[in-house]
Amino acid sequence: MPCARIRRTKTSRPGAALGLAECGTRGDAELLWPLIGHPVAAVRARAVAGLRVLDLTDAARLRSLVDDPAPAVAREVTVALIPDADQLAPQWLETRLAPERPAQTRTAAFRLLCAQGGTVELRSALMLLIDRNPKLRFRAEQAVRRWAPSPTTALGDRELAALIDRHASALGHQAARLLRRGLGIAS
Repeated sequence: MPCARIRRTKTSRPGAALGLAECGTRGDAELLWPLIGHPVAAVRARAVAGLRVLDLTDAARLRSLVDDPAPAVAREVTVALIPDADQLAPQWLETRLAPERPAQTRTAAFRLLCAQGGTVELRSALMLLIDRNPKLRFRAEQAVRRWAPSPTTALGDRELAALIDRHASALGHQAARLLRRGLGIAS
């Protein structure tokens, strides 16, 4: 009875939460949800991972952990929320890109915005093109370079046109011209 033993272990042991999910059932999620507020960061991270293993993530309940001070928790919650990223308001995530936010929060928000795709992804990538954080700036450059319009992309977005113009030097002339063309924006 390994699962019964896991249920009896101290909740301050981080591996117990993930172990419960790995050998438990979906009904065991009731034991994991309270652990996302645990004072030990490793327990919070493993609880989120456990919920993901059980396929019981809930964007509304987990979204506050994007702001968690522990990088491990922010990473786990990002991985858990990516499949449901479209349930998170882009404006809420964009506020987490602000330079005064911790790096793990900014990275999590950017990854979730990229998971939403389309102009949401492009807008956030353009905003980070000249960021002071080299890792975020690099990820933003990659996102801009791989971005392509879809058949449902709204054409003529003035805000995106302004962002492209503002960051034209960082983008390069050719890339800026291609983005403007893909968005149906006159050069």
